[in-house]
Amino acid sequence: MRYRRLLVGVAHICFWCLSLFIFFRLFTSDYENGLIDYLHTFIFHLPLLFSFYASYYAAQLYIKGSGLARLLLMIFVVNGCGYLIHHLSFGYVADILFSEFYLASTYSSIEVLQFNALYTLFGILIFFTFSWFSLKERQLSLLEENNQIKIRELKNQMNPHFLMNSLNNIYSFIEPKNKPAQDYLMSLSDSLRYMLYDTEEDKVLLQKEIDYIENYITLESLRFENRSDIQVDKEGLMEGYVISPLLLIVLVENCFKHCNKESPKITISLALEENKLTMATENKVSEVNQSDTEHGIGLQNLRNRLQLIYPGKHILVTHSKSAMYYTTLTIDLS
Repeated sequence: MRYRRLLVGVAHICFWCLSLFIFFRLFTSDYENGLIDYLHTFIFHLPLLFSFYASYYAAQLYIKGSGLARLLLMIFVVNGCGYLIHHLSFGYVADILFSEFYLASTYSSIEVLQFNALYTLFGILIFFTFSWFSLKERQLSLLEENNQIKIRELKNQMNPHFLMNSLNNIYSFIEPKNKPAQDYLMSLSDSLRYMLYDTEEDKVLLQKEIDYIENYITLESLRFENRSDIQVDKEGLMEGYVISPLLLIVLVENCFKHCNKESPKITISLALEENKLTMATENKVSEVNQSDTEHGIGLQNLRNRLQLIYPGKHILVTHSKSAMYYTTLTIDLS
């Protein structure tokens, strides 16, 4: 990431150095360089700088979902502003900053608009070029991470058919009167089936992911005497949406991993509104775990996966206060 930013910075510097050199030579065709030529080249680039980076920013907004119509409108506004900056630069700024020189634009209004349009196009093309390389890098990184996960799973997992058959056999031995034990074993079986089979896809039904979370909470609750301290709330219609698997569970796992075992006070809420899923968690943290909540490897891996899978379409906020730890994750599922 750091080297990519450095490369982008170097590319921008090289671009403007080349631009300055080309226009400087255009303004000094007789090859007699003077201070006034340097000043003229500098002032001429002020509107070009604006047009380039304003269009660069407009392209960023377009990538984040602002729409083609808004992008075209912003391009039109950028060119108009660039035209005004050009005439203001030579009509007022040059007179104020360099009053001892006579600096005037040598181009017509049409030519000025053409230059600004050209640099607007440069800004958009350069942004999309770097975005394409960045996307390819994220895709390769995600592919490598997924391959590593699969390798770890292959090394650690038991034969899934053997495991599922064993659970079914154990279920048949439990007496029918022991309904809680049957329910807990069924929750474990459903969770394992989801992890072994459903999560191989890039996206799963949101409702399946939530069912898995609820089964996980049911099983984890067995470790606590006071289960009333654990609350789960859902709001909104979850049907028909898909999500990358095993993202939300990280925040739930953190709640149980770092909570105060004697008084967990865990609250987990899920809400879906206008294609945006919001998951909020809070839990009471034990003194031993207070220093680990922010720096756990699970939370860092979650941030990395979100950046790869939902770039620009998620917000993850975490903070702690008065022995309570809070997380809020919002994902745009559209």
